[in-house]
Amino acid sequence: MANNNNNSSSSSVATEAGIAAEIESGLRWMLDYIFAHWVSINIRVLADSEAQVAKEADSMKERIERSKAKQQFIEIETVVKKDEQMEVDVMEQSVMEEKALVGDGQVEMLEMEMKMKKTVLRDEFKKVVSEVSDNKVNIL
Repeated sequence: MANNNNNSSSSSVATEAGIAAEIESGLRWMLDYIFAHWVSINIRVLADSEAQVAKEADSMKERIERSKAKQQFIEIETVVKKDEQMEVDVMEQSVMEEKALVGDGQVEMLEMEMKMKKTVLRDEFKKVVSEVSDNKVNIL
């Protein structure tokens, strides 16, 4: 039984040595091939590298442009919202002043008018946002 294990062990070592020799032979062949064809390989590698760098530069430029467009959109949206809020604040102040000057019968009418103006402002805001979105492709 011990003799059988010894044969198995030496067989395994021989197999590993054969595989190692084949790997070494393959590695030598590959290195010889690279050395023999270095000029053409190097030209292809340099061309591929330049193409990849150009592609990445274009991609970066596109991302920067999208980021700038998105930032502009956010700035416009912020300004429009502030303007809308200022209009609403002015209308609410105006309604408060009107309430103080007129009777309760007209208060409901003034509140209804204020709601209509808010709706108009929201529609205008949506229109501006839509126009900005239509002019800026892929900004979000």
